[in-house]
Amino acid sequence: MLSIILLFACEEEPRTVTDHEHYLNAVEASDPMKALKKCQSISKESLKGECILFSAKSAVENRMDGLGFCESAPTEAWRSACLFEVADISGATGQKADQICRQTGPFARRCFYHALQREENALMAKYPIGKEMQMIEGIQHRITTMDIEELKEDPLSETLCSRIIAKRFLKTWKKLKTTPYRYTACGNAPKSVCEAGYRFILKQRIKDGIRTDCSTAISSERAVELGFPSWENAMESAVSREWENLCKQLSGQNQKAPDHQESQAN
Repeated sequence: MLSIILLFACEEEPRTVTDHEHYLNAVEASDPMKALKKCQSISKESLKGECILFSAKSAVENRMDGLGFCESAPTEAWRSACLFEVADISGATGQKADQICRQTGPFARRCFYHALQREENALMAKYPIGKEMQMIEGIQHRITTMDIEELKEDPLSETLCSRIIAKRFLKTWKKLKTTPYRYTACGNAPKSVCEAGYRFILKQRIKDGIRTDCSTAISSERAVELGFPSWENAMESAVSREWENLCKQLSGQNQKAPDHQESQAN
């Protein structure tokens, strides 16, 4: 009898699987649904939220609907973040993007803006030169129907129009680099929207690897030497202002510590 008691006493109790182990098992799972089940076993809120976000992204990468995965998020904040990531990774556009972005809380503006950026080529085809005001009005109508407080006073419709004008101009300019940036390139867009277009031209050329020169006031001739489009005389003041703002931004970035990371809210 004593030996039986000692035998039971020596048996090890079942070991509890830790949150960290559940997380690692989820990450290693090849099936997103199995990963989700592992995530749901995690008790720590932050780790569970991160795990479910990972499983939702994995679902999209495996051509599954990741939206349902986000419903298992431990808090509304994690659910919003999850939906935002799924919208981005899945490349959601149009009504589907609008439906998702409405539910992304503090990420709504970024979610909607990213969706519109993915639609730039479609918008450019739908609204050719001369229909810029219709583009602005169309985007503004979508913003209104979104019924998101953060977007109501946002100049998103004009900002996106400026981006598309810049993109459209650069396509023409790359074929004939002597073409200056003119107000006529902006169709019926408001003057301020057209002028802001050069800001996006600058940003795109910098992304293309062209270096700027902030050592002196910029001229149209110097811009061409650097590899940027020139501009008509009527735009001199507006373009100079965009260059000045750009140089201020670049100067501020250079003054930051090397390990400084600035969040990008597009």
